[in-house]
Amino acid sequence: MDVMKHKKLLIFFPNCEQGGTERVISILSKYFNDDYELTLVTLCKNDLKYEYVSNRNIVIENNFINKYEFKNKINRYVSWIKSTNSILEEIKPDIVLTFGEIPNFLVLLLKIFKKSKSKVIINIRNSESLFLEKAQFGSLIKLSMKYMYNKADLILTNSNGNKRDLIDHIYVRKNIEVVYNPVSIVNNLEKDEREKKRIINIGRLDKQKAQHYLLESFAKVKEQVEDVELLIIGKGEREEELKALTKQLKIENDVKFLGWQDNPFYWLQNSDVFVLTSLWEGMPNVVIESMACKCPVISFDCPSGPNEIINKPNENGILVEVGDVDKLTKDIVKVLSDDEYRQELSKSAYIRALDFEQSKIYSKFREKIEECLNYE
Repeated sequence: MDVMKHKKLLIFFPNCEQGGTERVISILSKYFNDDYELTLVTLCKNDLKYEYVSNRNIVIENNFINKYEFKNKINRYVSWIKSTNSILEEIKPDIVLTFGEIPNFLVLLLKIFKKSKSKVIINIRNSESLFLEKAQFGSLIKLSMKYMYNKADLILTNSNGNKRDLIDHIYVRKNIEVVYNPVSIVNNLEKDEREKKRIINIGRLDKQKAQHYLLESFAKVKEQVEDVELLIIGKGEREEELKALTKQLKIENDVKFLGWQDNPFYWLQNSDVFVLTSLWEGMPNVVIESMACKCPVISFDCPSGPNEIINKPNENGILVEVGDVDKLTKDIVKVLSDDEYRQELSKSAYIRALDFEQSKIYSKFREKIEECLNYE
């Protein structure tokens, strides 16, 4: 039997939304479970459709009704610290893999003050400096990050941009490695019959994803391309605002808000172009997934990730300066109107997606874990 199977691995992540981090862990959990004695710990219990494979699942829940009141915030964090400590003392994992700011802080806090013997690898999935710009008490959190992140045994980021951000803005200096996000490669495409050209966007409906730029561009696209529709898959705080904007732009009949879908790959396979208008990212899974579904990608060149995935602009994808609606419109119209160009983008995108195939990425995760276990 593989000696690693005797090692206890605990993965701690939020699991509070249908996002990229959750999808990454869903993909990797089956591999981890084969090679380690795996426990998954999450902060939320919900009905997300992602499937996880593990020896044991633990949910840390709290019962504070108004999570925004300061007193309840304090109580919630104290509860999380106590629960996390109890779990670590019970399981005694050889290594803890954390995803997200809260799991990162909770485990590192206990590593520092409880002198835990578990090796700790924290995963950074977004630009921490941009997160801090939006966060309450950002300066204080930044000081905490600088101190605590340097106590991790290893830091994994999912893009070189996020690695540079940690070094340049959070002043983390030690043991930072880059491991990209994995993707499931789709071999059997399910094509439907449709008359309209189709643009698709997938993501939370929030300020970060900035779908209002896409709606503004789509209104201009409709002036140049007949029989075109826009699908938006996701939910979020800006949904009603975005729906109101479609009415203001007189495009409400051609924009469909589909909410979260159990099988987004079906929609990617049956779209002519995927458009990402995010203001910032970490390493956007959905861009890689679109490429794996042979759906051409047009993305804002935001920090970070898109320009690492689309490493040959205008060949395996298209990059547009953030906020440039006119250029975005021009590129969408070209992709929709030029069948040969669209097919070339599709083929090159699929070839690029193979670099992120899940077993390849898992091998890199396992390599880093084994190296970390051997650290003195």
